[in-house]
Amino acid sequence: MVSAEAFPECRDRLREWKREQRPTMAPVLLLVPESVPDPWSRYGDSLGRALDGILTIPSSKRAIRARVDGLVAIRQYSLIASQRWKRLELYGRAMDNADIGISIADAQAEDEHLIYVNQGFVDITGYSLPDALGRNCRFLQGEGTDESTVAEIRTAIDARESVSVVIRNYRRDGEAFWNQLDIVPVYDDAGTVTHFLGFQQDVTEQIERKRLLEQYEHVFESVSDPVVVLRADTTVVHANAAATDVFEVDFRATPTTALTDILPSEQASVVRRACRVVVETGRTQERELTLTLPTGQSRTFQVKFEHESVSDSAGDRVIAIARDISAIRAQQGRLTVLDRVLRHNFRNKLTVVSGRAEHVAANAEEMDPASISEAAEAIQTASDELLDTADAVRQFHLGSDPDQSSVPLDVPTLVRSAVGDLRAVYPGVEFTVAGAPAASAICPAQLELCLEQLVEHAVGKWGAPAGQVSLQVTDEPPSPSVELAVRFPGMAFSEIERSALDAGSESPLEHTQGIRLWLVKWAVENAGGGLSVENTDDGGVVTLYLRRSVETDG
Repeated sequence: MVSAEAFPECRDRLREWKREQRPTMAPVLLLVPESVPDPWSRYGDSLGRALDGILTIPSSKRAIRARVDGLVAIRQYSLIASQRWKRLELYGRAMDNADIGISIADAQAEDEHLIYVNQGFVDITGYSLPDALGRNCRFLQGEGTDESTVAEIRTAIDARESVSVVIRNYRRDGEAFWNQLDIVPVYDDAGTVTHFLGFQQDVTEQIERKRLLEQYEHVFESVSDPVVVLRADTTVVHANAAATDVFEVDFRATPTTALTDILPSEQASVVRRACRVVVETGRTQERELTLTLPTGQSRTFQVKFEHESVSDSAGDRVIAIARDISAIRAQQGRLTVLDRVLRHNFRNKLTVVSGRAEHVAANAEEMDPASISEAAEAIQTASDELLDTADAVRQFHLGSDPDQSSVPLDVPTLVRSAVGDLRAVYPGVEFTVAGAPAASAICPAQLELCLEQLVEHAVGKWGAPAGQVSLQVTDEPPSPSVELAVRFPGMAFSEIERSALDAGSESPLEHTQGIRLWLVKWAVENAGGGLSVENTDDGGVVTLYLRRSVETDG
């Protein structure tokens, strides 16, 4: 309230105050004495600008209070209205300037056309406000839009429910994009849906990235080479199916497993050093790791360690890709043995043949028949040994495909059949067969020839076709192998033979004298099995580990 005497001095300040309060009403009541004639004409030009009412005094308290209470009520209502207006203004600015698309459709209209779209909607779709307003949002659909998704949206709208889908839409220029669409019903005070609020977000990049990751995941799981992703401390982050099979560890079930924890200490050190070098220098490292399988068979892998720098908190990672080079290393080992046979054994035998023949040719007239017969016998023996070796190599088909040279057989039945033939060839050898009455395994097609070569090897060591050979078949599930142990009582294998066979190759200074054990080893390994040679108190033992065959119904 302000008096008539003070009003002229504060008129301008009241006007400024009322302007500052807008849109909230700032009511001012002018109190004018009865002595002032026609106050409405005198102060009327200030109403609405500096004044909101004029009250002549003296007046009753009731009249004054009613007038003041009315202005205060108007003030309160204007404050509430102002707050609502500010909120609506804020909401409007937020919607207009949002990065995502926002649209409002009239739920009461027959076609639920759009009555509002923000700039985000325009930017995403390419449709301007005049192009979009007044139309149903289905104008964004096209040839590649999934009908089931459209039906899902229609069902939700008809039921006046919220819905969230990813739908293939099209921009104004015809370019397709993936739209993360969320629709929410808006209710009035009576609980009736009056509008639908829609949110549109272009998620094309995320969808394409997801598809690309799915493709990479498929390749990652399908590749036959073991692949693992390691942290700097060698903890396994990811491993494909091939790695799970090789290491026999379910890395997904044990996410804190370190690769170095499941490797022998020497190989673990190799992996640890390689990872450290990759992380510290970024340079790719290549190492070889040899793993021993439950069958006793060894597999050699060439492992490439590469750096992967990630942006998240996981830090540096190393990708290890293992390539099985067992066949390459085995072939290299075979070549060293064959090279030794050609250079050493064959050369020695041919030297005997050549030397004896030259001696006979030069001294035939002076030699007696016994000396000539002795030389001829030596030549014949050396020639026969050469022919036997060549024939054995030919029969084993060293270059044959492992898949073509292995068959499922009942091992005890095959052993009994082979022993029957061996008894006829070596009547001086005593054979005994024991063990499981039946056991099916994946056997080399030359298994009978393998047993013959083992006996021939023993006969060569005995120096005469006489001795003892014991064959025992062991079948003890869940062991993955059927074992065929061939024992030679009283005969021992040299340390050179055993170490060379274990290593899979020979050195220039240390090598075996024959090739028969090698032929047996290669045949068994071609069938996916393994071979071990050891000496016991009773004599030497050659054990063949043959993969158990899996029987299928039907």
